[in-house]
Amino acid sequence: MRPQLPSAEFLSAPMPEPPDLHFFKAIVANANDIVIVTEVEPSDEPGPRIVYVNQALLNLTGYTEEEIVGRTPRILQGPKTSAKTRQKVREALERREPVRVEILNYAKDGAEYWLDMSIFPLHNADGKITHFGAIERDITQQKTMAEELARLANTDPLTGLDNRRAFMTKAQGEYERARRYARPLGILQIDIDHFKAINDSHGHHSGDEILRVVGLICRASLRSADIAGRLGGEEFAILLPEAPLAEARTIGERLRSMIEAESGWNRGREVDLTVSIGATELCCSDHHINDALRRADAALYEAKRLGRNRVAHNGCER
Repeated sequence: MRPQLPSAEFLSAPMPEPPDLHFFKAIVANANDIVIVTEVEPSDEPGPRIVYVNQALLNLTGYTEEEIVGRTPRILQGPKTSAKTRQKVREALERREPVRVEILNYAKDGAEYWLDMSIFPLHNADGKITHFGAIERDITQQKTMAEELARLANTDPLTGLDNRRAFMTKAQGEYERARRYARPLGILQIDIDHFKAINDSHGHHSGDEILRVVGLICRASLRSADIAGRLGGEEFAILLPEAPLAEARTIGERLRSMIEAESGWNRGREVDLTVSIGATELCCSDHHINDALRRADAALYEAKRLGRNRVAHNGCER
């Protein structure tokens, strides 16, 4: 079936009149996306002044129009706003070019929010750039969901520690950093003693609780720079940046003692909780982080051979 062409009367009808400018003002004022207009200068501190904001910005930030018009958009930035992103925006404004970024800003009460922000130059009737316009969309929920998905993908759900994949990625990064700057890197391998017997005697609920306890002790007792992960089953590993073997052994012994102190009653049954730990450090001969992890694992099995509930070490050949 052939499409029907417009009639001659339709084609000869006068073009509709565009709506008055105040219609567009009403649309912008009531848009769900944020609209901001600023002066074009200055691009350096204190930054261009805001000359217009719509209600969406006021709703999101908690500011009133009187509090924000005449100020710079930089009052919405804060300590965690990316310096790299700010610089990218500033350079684009200096070149009078459009720019699109995702940026972390702050509401009046200090609450953080994320924006997908597009900034573009505005020209007057003579073609001169006199202002910048910005259309911004609140993407806080999407960013939060993405961060949570990333966390879940890299976190062991039972202990809250890094899972094997995340731990190995970080371990290789720490290996490369330690080699590049010739810094020490201590490594611990931890295995819960008689874990299968605990599961068989007391049930998997008790076993899960013991795994959580070990994870909690690892998180609570280590330095912020240290990296702890559950590699699978009852096996854990810890990276200790800037820690030579002697310090790694000391940290391992402290962890062993703290975990043993958690032995006691669990779900109405008495449970002995101990761990065997293998300690090592990064060696000059290591070509990959796995070389150091295998050495720590060998020390772990030596601790088990010697009777468990102890720390054994396997250092570098001198």
